[in-house]
Amino acid sequence: MNLNRPIAIGGKNFRVVGILKQSGGFGGGSDTGIYMPAEMAREVITEKVANNQFTSIVIKATDASLVEYLKADIEQKLMSSRQVNPRTKDFTVIASALIREQMSSVTQTLSLFLSAIAAVSLLVGAIGIANTMFMSVMERTKQIGLLKAIGTSEREIMKLFLIESGIFGLVGGIIGVIFGAAISLLIPYLGIQALGFGGDMRATITAGTIFFALGFSLVIGIVSGVIPARHAAKMRPVDAIRYDQ
Repeated sequence: MNLNRPIAIGGKNFRVVGILKQSGGFGGGSDTGIYMPAEMAREVITEKVANNQFTSIVIKATDASLVEYLKADIEQKLMSSRQVNPRTKDFTVIASALIREQMSSVTQTLSLFLSAIAAVSLLVGAIGIANTMFMSVMERTKQIGLLKAIGTSEREIMKLFLIESGIFGLVGGIIGVIFGAAISLLIPYLGIQALGFGGDMRATITAGTIFFALGFSLVIGIVSGVIPARHAAKMRPVDAIRYDQ
């Protein structure tokens, strides 16, 4: 939005006279809101609002250390002016710091939950790769016997199967990165932005994160294939050649 740009609100024409710096306030209200004189605001609100009536009041403290003191003082003065007590009060005073703490607690809980899901997924993926490699070893038993008969070392045979298991892990990592990136980019459009959380909430995907995910998937694949590869390397050539599936 540009300065001096005309906009229509509630059927009335206004002009943009200033744009505030992004503050990232809770709910994105201070970043997505439109400010105008109270008299003008009452004219564009469809419901009738008395001159002394407000749906909310926002107070900004000059020092973060004063927030709790101001909160208690405001509550006391409002209860006195409205002649209510803590049990019958008809208003709520909320400090943004408390909301941030609550949101941080929810975020940490969600992170732990997602970490647990990721750990289970890694375990299941590792078991799946190991099973696939055991099947691959069984299907290639005769080939392994022939390789050992012509002098291929145990180390070379292990290397072949570890490379294969690493490729399985890498392919799984690539698929995971694609799906993860797609979901992360879709999050702001699944209603979170519409609710106003975070103002301009967007997922950040860095090249370092992608390379770490792919590298970790490769390592998981290699580790999962160690036992099947060792089993293949330790086969006796005669028994492997005679093996009949």
